Amino acid sequence: MDVRDISAGGIMGAGFVLVVLQLFQGVQQLDGFEGTDLYVVFAVETLPFVVISMALMYVGSWLFTGSEVDDELPRVVAWAAGSVALFGSLAALLVFSLQVTLAGETLEQAPFVVVNLVTVGALAGVLVGIYDARSRIHQRDLEHERDRVEQFANKAADINNYGRALNRSESVEEISSLCLEAMQTFLGLTDLVFAVVDEEIQLVDDTTVGVDQAVQET
Repeated sequence: MDVRDISAGGIMGAGFVLVVLQLFQGVQQLDGFEGTDLYVVFAVETLPFVVISMALMYVGSWLFTGSEVDDELPRVVAWAAGSVALFGSLAALLVFSLQVTLAGETLEQAPFVVVNLVTVGALAGVLVGIYDARSRIHQRDLEHERDRVEQFANKAADINNYGRALNRSESVEEISSLCLEAMQTFLGLTDLVFAVVDEEIQLVDDTTVGVDQAVQET
């Protein structure tokens, strides 16, 4: 398994664990309620967080099957981990603050609050990580395109300079030298021949080996 599979699988696994935890604590929260109150409490207190956990599983499966952010998946996981830590810390501060302010038994509800906020934090971190990864990939694409356009512009400027130099050339030798230099610069060729063809072939410049003999045989 590569890094992509491990990262995406970890996100899916985290989503599955959160689904199980949400259902487990949702059942616990139903104690003491009867009738239609059971459905209301489950729909309000548990169902939204179950949906969020399932959304996290879906995002993980989407990343596992392949996406444009494969190379940035470790960054997505880092965002998710940081967000979970942040939301978990906020949950702890909230619980202790309520405990001090209300002087009640809010610590008994601490696991529910922590799991809920961690669930939200995990999905938020993954989504922010995907957005950040896409932004970085887009930035790299723009830089690559900018470099390509810049190289093309430089070559176009060089071609213009060679054209001006050719217009000022007064001999075949000067034209030959400029043409060979341009071909070597733009095409990366090293073995070149510049010849004047009339009734017979006359070599002006030759950067190859054995061309004279081949031309004579022709």
